[in-house]
Amino acid sequence: MEDYLRKTIPNLKPFDYDRHHDSHFINKEWVLVNGISKKKSIYTFKKDNILEISRKKSVIKTSWTLSISNIFSIETEDGLITVKAFFKDDDVLVLNHQNKNEFALFINTTNYSEDLNSIEDVHCLLYTSDAA
Repeated sequence: MEDYLRKTIPNLKPFDYDRHHDSHFINKEWVLVNGISKKKSIYTFKKDNILEISRKKSVIKTSWTLSISNIFSIETEDGLITVKAFFKDDDVLVLNHQNKNEFALFINTTNYSEDLNSIEDVHCLLYTSDAA
């Protein structure tokens, strides 16, 4: 399954707790790119293993746990899932579902002033040098 992910998104680096946890992961606003045109979701992983998922006017609080190295368990609306975490760069997070050929792509918008609300916004952020 990881081959599928690496062919789709090359040059991924595994989540490294010492390097990524505090500085790149915790308390950052991660916008889910998958399905952004239909429903914008912002994921915020908190230190106390709380995951806040914000959509329009609602906030869902659920949980996440770091199991082994870069493998996380996340409680979602669909139940408990296990994902492997990777970074493309400091602001692109990929969570690879461990039981399916599926992954979720997130962009950290904490340091950007522009909103991400569409695929076009994502494209502009990723492919322009003046995004920050």
